[in-house]
Amino acid sequence: MLRLEPIRSALGDKIGRFSIFLATLAVRQQKQTITFRSVVEMLEVFGMQPTA
Repeated sequence: MLRLEPIRSALGDKIGRFSIFLATLAVRQQKQTITFRSVVEMLEVFGMQPTA
């Protein structure tokens, strides 16, 4: 018997958290579309560092 429930649940949890994160950004900006002033700002919001 193959059990996929934990894998599906873990993926769903990550997707759910990301959806809440994006919704929070949209609410903060009071828009349905999330906008960034620059690529650097977008990378910083997602916890990434720009490279030269």
